[in-house]
Amino acid sequence: MSGSPDASTHNLRKLYLTEGPEGPVAAGGPSCDPAASEADVASGAAIPCLRFDTAVRTGEIRFSIDPDRYGYPLEVGVRYFLHIPDESTADPFIDVCGEPLRSDGATRFGFTVDTMG
Repeated sequence: MSGSPDASTHNLRKLYLTEGPEGPVAAGGPSCDPAASEADVASGAAIPCLRFDTAVRTGEIRFSIDPDRYGYPLEVGVRYFLHIPDESTADPFIDVCGEPLRSDGATRFGFTVDTMG
């Protein structure tokens, strides 16, 4: 991103993780449940929300899943993807000035969980 993100709940809930590039939502997104318990998440009855740290360098967002609330719903060795909607979507991720994320087509970013806790 070129600037700091809009840190509103509505904007941050646009970001979500999937298992694999097009797999099911593993965390975040508009359907996440901030009141879910670890048992709800473990049973598949709820999607955990992501928590964010936007007070980092410009253009950078750190995210995590609260282990005290949700446990460790991601699996070691599995490849997950963070999806960020850009200007080509109906409701793009925006910065503090209201400008949509502009991308070169890279709107999902993969990573593999290597350790827990």
